[in-house]
Amino acid sequence: MNKNKINLLFCWVITVLCLIPSTFLAAYAVMGIFLAQEKANTIFLNFVYLVMAILAVYILLYIVNRIRDKSFNECWEKHKKKIYLDKIILVEDILFIVANLYHAYILYKM
Repeated sequence: MNKNKINLLFCWVITVLCLIPSTFLAAYAVMGIFLAQEKANTIFLNFVYLVMAILAVYILLYIVNRIRDKSFNECWEKHKKKIYLDKIILVEDILFIVANLYHAYILYKM
């Protein structure tokens, strides 16, 4: 594989690793609204270790790629802009905050 393909592959791996934790947190907040609290907590606890492992791998990949040459950084910037990664994560974070506020409102009404 040439250098560009390897860089693109690493870009996609890092993208997936970036999206998984925020997606799980948003899903937990939504589950807290529609499921019983005990069931949502059980499901969430099953994902905590997975999210922690994903974050550890993400940090490791980040460090490894920071050491790499500048071509990866150029490829990463193009890739990030092409798929609007920052905006996707922002939308997921907003969903997480709104769902948590709604969940808190429901608990307050009880």
